[in-house]
Amino acid sequence: MLALCLMTIRDEDERNRFELIYRENFSLMYHIALQILGQPQEAENAVHDAFVSLAEHYEKYQTLSAEKMTGLAVTIVKNRSLNILREQKHLSGQELETLVIPSPFVKDDPEWMAECNEQELEAMRLLSALPEISYEILILRYYYGHRRGDIAKMLDIPVRTVDKRIRMAQLKIREMMRDEE
Repeated sequence: MLALCLMTIRDEDERNRFELIYRENFSLMYHIALQILGQPQEAENAVHDAFVSLAEHYEKYQTLSAEKMTGLAVTIVKNRSLNILREQKHLSGQELETLVIPSPFVKDDPEWMAECNEQELEAMRLLSALPEISYEILILRYYYGHRRGDIAKMLDIPVRTVDKRIRMAQLKIREMMRDEE
């Protein structure tokens, strides 16, 4: 799998960096895919597809920090895993809407939590309460700065759906904030 990905990257230094990204993220990505899919072979396929996607678009992502690269890799493997479930019809559209998968952005580490300010913790709490698809779109849009069209291609959905999800998520967050006042 790694060899196939490395073939798409021209520069040797970039290939070495991609190999490091692969080694640092493979276990986490496999664990997440296995958690979603429940089958080792399907999880391996999802991880493979995610790394191929990263390699194909590596020029765009190569400047990301290690933490952001891990977040992006996790986001891609989650979406690949959900696509596999959708293709196999294990989940209906409504079930996918309400599927909640633990996020790598919400940490249980007390030291990490102490470093976050109150606004960051509140934002993470509100985001983690959203349906998985809305959460992923907001992370791709506002954390990674992807354009709506790029998000649509990554998730294999129409741009109008991306726009609708962003609006719905924003309304949901406003509603949650009003309910807490």
